[in-house]
Amino acid sequence: MAREVYKKRDGFTGQKAISLPAIIKKDETDPILQNLMITDIGYYPNAHDHYRARVKGIDQHIFIYCVDGNGWCKMGGKEYQIRNDEYLIVPADTPHTYAADKDAPWTIYWIHFKGSFSLAIVQELLERLEKKSNYIRYSEKRIKIFDELFDNLERGTAKQNLAFISLGLGYFLSSFLYQECFNLNETNQVRDNPIELSISYMKQKVEMLLTLKELAETANLSPSHYSYLFKQHTGYSPIEYFNRLKIQKACEWLQFTEMNINEISYKLGIDDGFYFSRLFKKTMGVSPKHYRQKWNP
Repeated sequence: MAREVYKKRDGFTGQKAISLPAIIKKDETDPILQNLMITDIGYYPNAHDHYRARVKGIDQHIFIYCVDGNGWCKMGGKEYQIRNDEYLIVPADTPHTYAADKDAPWTIYWIHFKGSFSLAIVQELLERLEKKSNYIRYSEKRIKIFDELFDNLERGTAKQNLAFISLGLGYFLSSFLYQECFNLNETNQVRDNPIELSISYMKQKVEMLLTLKELAETANLSPSHYSYLFKQHTGYSPIEYFNRLKIQKACEWLQFTEMNINEISYKLGIDDGFYFSRLFKKTMGVSPKHYRQKWNP
């Protein structure tokens, strides 16, 4: 077993922590829990002298979210400074040392977790940490999710509690990876992001035919820079994304209206019904006719 060094043993005022029984950590066979499972969870406020040194790491991933103060971590030959509203991720079996800042000790929410889905999540979190893109604006909504996970685990390790916590953990971690989605209803998040503004404009104008130049103007960017940022943000080119929104709206009309396929095509600003059908099939894998039949047999 990896040696752990604890610099402080008497805890922190207001702290809370739960650790699952060893038999659950080791032998759990439920398919949901095999994918993603919390093994330990806690909250340390104003954690003076908090220090951990694990020369071989541990067999779970460690996630720490700092909401006040500062801390640091050494792993993989690098040192990371963790400040207010930044996270730290330590992959399983990674030797590491971390501690609270001596003058401004951190307040942290922390989770140890494992599972077959966990490695892909950890890799993305680690990539952002290494790029110093680990700043996550504080959100009461996010902390409420953490509290729900903790409160349910505090009720015991019944199967339904563990399954709920497992699925909730995925949502909690996704809020750090996909902030724009998590904060979708927060006006400032859209207003401050030119690509999100552009997507909102696309949704409003889904029935129009817009050019790349017109879309770039909504973000006050040149077409080339706009295309680059849009692809970075969404994984798609602006026109491809706009067409996908059109097909998404077409699916809705095919399900809930009696408009024929040509009417839907024209309503989406696409004059060529054959082109619309090809685009629909390329996106959805079936023709508009077969898609309608699926929902209205």
